Parts: sequence; C-alpha cells; structure tokens
Amino acid sequence: MREESAAAEGVPSAGLLPYGATGFLRRGAGPLPEVPAAEFRAALHHAARVARGRITAMNERSYPLTYHHALISDRQGDHTVLGHCHLRWIAFVDDVAEIHREEFVTPPDWAVAFTHAGFAVLGRETLRLGLDQAGWDALTPFERREARFHETRTLGGAVFNRWD
Repeated sequence: MREESAAAEGVPSAGLLPYGATGFLRRGAGPLPEVPAAEFRAALHHAARVARGRITAMNERSYPLTYHHALISDRQGDHTVLGHCHLRWIAFVDDVAEIHREEFVTPPDWAVAFTHAGFAVLGRETLRLGLDQAGWDALTPFERREARFHETRTLGGAVFNRWD
C-alpha cells in the first residue's frame, strides 16, 4: 500500500496531534472519543475478506493500552493490526507486543480496505516520525513526562502506547 499523505483526513500531521491520540484526558476537553470495538472488528472482517485471509486472533483493548490488536493471516503470512481505541487509526507492526516504539511496518496492499470502513491507515514513515517532528508541542506537560519516562521517541510509540 502506498504510504499515506499527512494531509489525508484523520492522519496526524507535523506538529498536530488530535485530542485522544495518547489516551489521556485533558482538563476541560471533555471525555475521550471512543471507537467501538465492534467497528474495528467489522473493519477487520472486511480487510480479511479483501486479503483473502482470515482473522486468527482479535483482542479488544484493555487498560492501559490505547489500541485493540488483531492478527490477519493470508497467503503472504501473518499481519499484526493495531486499531486505536480513541481515533480511527490503523497501524501494522512486526509482532504482538504491548509496547510499540519503532517496529511499525508498511501496510500490505489490502490495508486500503480499512479506509472503506472510515479508518485512516498510518504508514511506517509517519509512525516512525520523531516526536519532535510529529507533535511534541501538542502534548501536555504530563504527556511529555510519560513519553520521557517510557523512552518513547516516535509518533507511533506515543499513540499506540500502554502508558499508565
């Protein structure tokens, strides 16, 4: 799949992270947005059909994770999919782990199926952007402390996190 452009709707652009990206509340901003797990699951089923594969695992988000994760298997192998639980963002990683810092991979061609369900598929280059380029200034002082504490240096690590 072609890497997405930062100008695409719902995709983080340099210096701008939307509310809910890190999973932390901000004073006066109201409740965090929620992406129902059922919508992520429906998008997964659609993507698996497009890939001519099948979902071999699906785990809904549990606190403090900011994402659901799933495994789609097709003829090319297994693909680990992360679905942000506050924003309609999808990412692909090398493995199923609870901490994702830099192991983001280029989405397979069939990942475009997630866009049909209203999700933005974030590419490897976007997710590996340094936080200083991708939105350090948009983080609250508390979120910055969390990023430092967890040694998070990338956009992907900040938004697909397990900070507590």
